[in-house]
Amino acid sequence: MIDLKYIELINKDIDKTISPRDKEKLRQYLEANPEAKTLQRELIISEELLDKLPNNDPSENLKKKILNSIDYNRYAEKKKKSLFKEYYSRIMTGSSKKMATSFSLALIIGIIILFSFYINSDLNNSLNDTNVYGTIGLNNAEPLEIIKIDISQISGNIKIQRETNMYEFIIDVNSEEEYNLRINFDPTKISIKNDQTKINDNIIQEDGAVIFANSKRILNDIVFTSNNLSENKFSIELSKNNKMLLHREILLVNP
Repeated sequence: MIDLKYIELINKDIDKTISPRDKEKLRQYLEANPEAKTLQRELIISEELLDKLPNNDPSENLKKKILNSIDYNRYAEKKKKSLFKEYYSRIMTGSSKKMATSFSLALIIGIIILFSFYINSDLNNSLNDTNVYGTIGLNNAEPLEIIKIDISQISGNIKIQRETNMYEFIIDVNSEEEYNLRINFDPTKISIKNDQTKINDNIIQEDGAVIFANSKRILNDIVFTSNNLSENKFSIELSKNNKMLLHREILLVNP
């Protein structure tokens, strides 16, 4: 169950109206609450999909109205019934104009949901220029390390976890300007399980490296498979305008 106040903070974070203090509180809450993290990803994908709509939208506030109409109650079971009754009562006792507006919004949301079933296989490609991707997760992963990033208007984290001989890098990094993120590894011992080039044209896979080029928002999982039974080395590089901002060496030792 997700606390309603953190749902509000998630929306403020997406709209870039969140305060630094609330952003830190939200980050800590998301790390401890996978369900809230899932909701955040769904909202980000929904916003990016809405950004792809034609410019002749019925009104400038349509996107906010649709996002505000998402049923957050399914994440808050204790208040679900009372909130639904209150919303239903407001509609049925309101003016005809209010009822017409509410049903119009419901119809638009229904069309978007129906449309998403038909374009699901191409959804990631439709979001190429924003670098928001689908994920492939490990079932029984063991957390290893979290790399926190807060430099030069670039913030986020890279969580690393392991399951048997596989390593999962969960990337959640955001910036106001374009930057490059590069993950290096030894190709004689490590390979990429989920081919990143099929997800986005801005992702480059070289022999021993995967590069997210010219990115502002990266929300993605990469799974590496290792044939080394002792230890595995990775390095993470973050750069902007050909200037190195971060270089981190990572040594992961198998138990």
